[in-house]
Amino acid sequence: MKKLWTNRILALAALCGLAACTVGTQPAAFTWENASIERNEANCAIKMTYPVAKGGGAAADSVNELVARMLTAGFDEQDAEMKGYTVARAVDSLVAQKGRSEVVAHIPYELMSDWSVYQRGALSSLYLENYAFTGGAHGMTIGSFLNFEGTCPTPLTLVQMFTDTTRLAELNRAAFAEFLKTRGGEEEVGMYLFVQPDALPLPMNVGFDSTGVVMLYNQYEIAAYVFGQSRYTLPWAEVEPILGKAVQGK
Repeated sequence: MKKLWTNRILALAALCGLAACTVGTQPAAFTWENASIERNEANCAIKMTYPVAKGGGAAADSVNELVARMLTAGFDEQDAEMKGYTVARAVDSLVAQKGRSEVVAHIPYELMSDWSVYQRGALSSLYLENYAFTGGAHGMTIGSFLNFEGTCPTPLTLVQMFTDTTRLAELNRAAFAEFLKTRGGEEEVGMYLFVQPDALPLPMNVGFDSTGVVMLYNQYEIAAYVFGQSRYTLPWAEVEPILGKAVQGK
């Protein structure tokens, strides 16, 4: 699954190539439509549901290309030729390439994705969940948050979303300690953790839903695969004092 992580990182790195936006200048928000693709051929079980951004013209196109690259990051056949492909075209390419290999054709592939979006004023907090199994000991589920202000195609950074990331880290560590209690307690799960709870870094994926700020660590980020994802929420009442203008909903 190393290739999946590598491709996902490359997809995120592509954000640097998007035009920067000035936070606070994009009052209108994207609208989101549901799309899906399903295939059951060439020993592939594929059922992907994913968002399509509308509104914003070229900005929406940039967001949709980013989403496609993230959702197809687990395709072993992904290469430079697939850059710019839609999800549907990337799936068709994968199935075709797999069918041409007598060896790979016998390996069962599973690819699934789902999504949700939470909107607060001009904020869109987009959540993507992607599962890929393309051989090996097990598949891999990766959750990703992309937060947009208005119709700016560049996802917001932590510094844009929060005025005090030091305080955010403190709230996160306290919430993680409570989360560990639901998993059996710090001592019991300590064997799985890669970091000490009091030294926990902020997650790469931070998003929003109706209950507050969602903190998400994927498998292998802070703990062994068997521990699964770590996902919990900081209530709105706790984070309101440190919210940036982009997510205040005003």
